[in-house]
Amino acid sequence: MAVSFLTPMLLAGTALVSVPVLLHLLMRQKPVKQEFPAIQFLKKRIVSNRRSLRINHLLLLLARIAAIVLLAFAMARPVVRNVAWLADVKEPVAAVLVFDTAPRMELLEANKTRLEQAVALAEDLFEKLSPSSEIGIIDTAGNHITFSASVSAARKKVKQLTVASPVNSLSTSISEGLQLLKTSERARKELYIFTDCSRGALSSMKPFTNENESENVSILWIDVGAVSIANCAIDSVALSSDQLAVGTSLVITVATTRTGPPVTRGLAVEILDENGAYVRRAEKPFIWKADSSGQVNFEITGLAPGTRQGRVIILGNDDLPADDVRSFTLDV
Repeated sequence: MAVSFLTPMLLAGTALVSVPVLLHLLMRQKPVKQEFPAIQFLKKRIVSNRRSLRINHLLLLLARIAAIVLLAFAMARPVVRNVAWLADVKEPVAAVLVFDTAPRMELLEANKTRLEQAVALAEDLFEKLSPSSEIGIIDTAGNHITFSASVSAARKKVKQLTVASPVNSLSTSISEGLQLLKTSERARKELYIFTDCSRGALSSMKPFTNENESENVSILWIDVGAVSIANCAIDSVALSSDQLAVGTSLVITVATTRTGPPVTRGLAVEILDENGAYVRRAEKPFIWKADSSGQVNFEITGLAPGTRQGRVIILGNDDLPADDVRSFTLDV
């Protein structure tokens, strides 16, 4: 098991522990000399008070240091990876593997998509499972839900998974997995959820009911999300009109989002011609600001009469090709 941090730069905040140390040194009380007739009776009291003050100041110093260190670690967002599986080869189980196969699972990191990373981790899980276990494979593309004939059949099904537009939400797929586990007579039931744990995956999640919890199903989330993301995305394409008079200009407004550091990448508008090929009609350079949204406007003239299909594309390549293209249709 290894611990990594999503924002390790923020660990530099632990240097602020020097602040309470300085405060401790500056606020130390200096003893004031006072003479009393019965000084011999006060010496023991003075020593006791000094010890008490030292202990109180030391505890306060440690509390301040701990608060700063915990705050720095919390802001650095620690992530525990490579956690051991629930499965045990000694005991057959009923296990359902739920895979998020939405287009965002095509995001690349270290030349591997998020779905490929999920499949690789599932391969490791299969090695831990007893050959007589019941294995079900579910994905958000809405494939047939049933237990596979064998562990090897389930492994083959996982290797054939591809990214596709979701038919079901991740929440629905999880519910289907819990329902499938209810049909098993195995005493030990496990549910594994492979996802990037992104906002798109978790936005539609619903809390599990007490009925599901009473089934004694062990649930393990496997986070295959990228640690460092650099992506340019087209959020939406808005047309000035989807029914355009001949000779009228078409204005296209493109909303964009950048995740990661700033970069310069152009956008282009292409229209499908009579031969079924896309012809580029406009192109603009664009500066994508770090972790922010943007907007680009295009004006297209000279569109031929009829139903026209077109698309807006981001030029070049990035870590997630799925959101680099947006299509549109209009009548001229």
